[in-house]
Amino acid sequence: MSNILTYDPASVHVIINGYECTALEFVAVRREVPAFFTVKGINGINTRVRNLDTSATIELVVKQTSITNDVLSYIHEEDARWGTAGFSITIKDKGGTSYFVSDDASIPVLPPLRFHTNLSPREWHIVCGSSSVFHVGGNFTPSVSLF
Repeated sequence: MSNILTYDPASVHVIINGYECTALEFVAVRREVPAFFTVKGINGINTRVRNLDTSATIELVVKQTSITNDVLSYIHEEDARWGTAGFSITIKDKGGTSYFVSDDASIPVLPPLRFHTNLSPREWHIVCGSSSVFHVGGNFTPSVSLF
């Protein structure tokens, strides 16, 4: 018996402080630094050192007409006004195993306003000071644990 594994972009959910973002066109999450780095030693003996920095950046491309733009703008406005609008963000592929969670996210700058004869998506950049889960998975869900 063979399994046919498929990817459905509608299965990718981005949740910010309980609000599920709508009209997403693109989502990317990147770690800022490697998990390990090498310290060069004498006589060619090097040491691998674990980096505890779990910071990440997120790029969200949202349709111009989506209310998600208003939600993100309000979060940024409150943060600029009071310095208290850090938020939690969860990105989950419900059709697979990819998963990201941060409780230390912020929006440092608003995206540019672009008006064109066609719809122009808004490109949001979110900075996460740390992350508690960052799992790059696939769309295979095993019936038993692999670990």
